[in-house]
This record gives sequence, C-alpha cells and structure tokens, in this order.
Amino acid sequence: LAGSSVTDRGLANLAALVKLRRLNLTGTAVTARGLESLGPKPVLMELYLFGTQVNLASLRGSDTLFPSAVIDTGGYRLPESPTGPLDRVTLQKP
Repeated sequence: LAGSSVTDRGLANLAALVKLRRLNLTGTAVTARGLESLGPKPVLMELYLFGTQVNLASLRGSDTLFPSAVIDTGGYRLPESPTGPLDRVTLQKP
C-alpha cells in the first residue's frame, strides 16, 4: 500500500487479514487511529510507517496490537519522543 491513497477508513478493510505478516504504509495519510482499526495482528512482523501521520507517542499501544512487529520508520525519527519501551522501532539508514 506504500504511496497509495489509502486512508484510516481503508485500513479497516484489512482487519479480517489475521495472517498479515508485512504492511508497508510508507507515504500514506494513515494515522494512529487507522492502525487501531486494523485490530490485533499477532503475526505481523514488519510495519513500515515513514511519511505517515503516525507519531511515536501514538504507538504506545502498539505492543498489544502488533506484539511481534518491528516498526520501521525508514531511517527517520517519527515526531515526538517515546515515553516507555518502544525498542521495536528501528531507525535504519535509507
């Protein structure tokens, strides 16, 4: 979905994909509310969020939604410093 016009409302359509393992939302307009609409994704391993409206503070609940996922920001820090453990966020160089 990277670079697509997907919105928070559109992400809700992916809620039924319980075996989703990788989700690339780079360059989309999704927000934390859209991520919440996905519902729990226990087998999601990779979540790409560079260039989205998601910030680190809004990811605090992601441990329960995406317990196995590494959240990749494409080498850039998302706005707002985290408070609490978010060691799953990677800051890989582009």
